[in-house]
Amino acid sequence: MQITGITIIKRIKLQNVENDNTTGFFKLFMEYCIDNHRNQIVNSEQLMKYFKLTGEYPNFNRAIHYDRVIEYNGLYYTDWLASKDKKRYIEKISEILQIETIISTVD
Repeated sequence: MQITGITIIKRIKLQNVENDNTTGFFKLFMEYCIDNHRNQIVNSEQLMKYFKLTGEYPNFNRAIHYDRVIEYNGLYYTDWLASKDKKRYIEKISEILQIETIISTVD
């Protein structure tokens, strides 16, 4: 399974010009959330499962080794996940933030 696009129902389509693959779309989604919902993220235990305030978080263990921890606007997350897990993260984060999303995929 590969993510081929994400549409946020506010009529925002995340366009991934640089990296047209699951990881690229995942990064765009995470950056969208940080840009538009930062206060909600840092004040939510549920969301802090997906975002961290430090890049040295213990659960980032292998991601740190492979340089797959991303810092964006003062928050950290990892893209060291299988495609199905990236999709699950997007779905769960969208649910918590009450963002209606459509995730386009191909198998």
